[in-house]
Amino acid sequence: MDNSKIIIGKIGAAHGIRGEFRVTPLTDFPDRFDNLKHVFIDSKNFEVESRRHNGKFIILKLKGIEDRDSAQSLNGKFLTVDRSEVPPINDDEFYVFDLIGLPVIDENQNRIGIVEDVIKGYSNDNLSIRAEDGREILIPLLKSAIRSIDLARGEICVSMS
Repeated sequence: MDNSKIIIGKIGAAHGIRGEFRVTPLTDFPDRFDNLKHVFIDSKNFEVESRRHNGKFIILKLKGIEDRDSAQSLNGKFLTVDRSEVPPINDDEFYVFDLIGLPVIDENQNRIGIVEDVIKGYSNDNLSIRAEDGREILIPLLKSAIRSIDLARGEICVSMS
């Protein structure tokens, strides 16, 4: 996917007959949908005509999607926005999309693998790292386990002890 875009939601089933569809928010900021003016689907820009919250879903209507069949044809696709539209966060916070794909090293500069995902947990989140040998390694996103996250250098250093 284009690194200038970030995923904010996954399109679900059509809703009604006028081109609306459900969106499952994939963002820590679901209220971002309240002021959404446009989105991208498969790199095509769409103007947002209306949006409303419906339980855990957002019901979205886009200009140019005028009937149930058109809306249903989008099922399973992702909604993206320009990276420039991402809300600011504190210096000690990171977006998941910034961490995915980063190489992970230990304190001795040994390469451990690549971040594949961040798994939400009850007490803390975990980095899911694909090791060089194909294994999945989970590292808790805790100060005791993460030595540094350096987005400028493009790497994460972890403690393996």
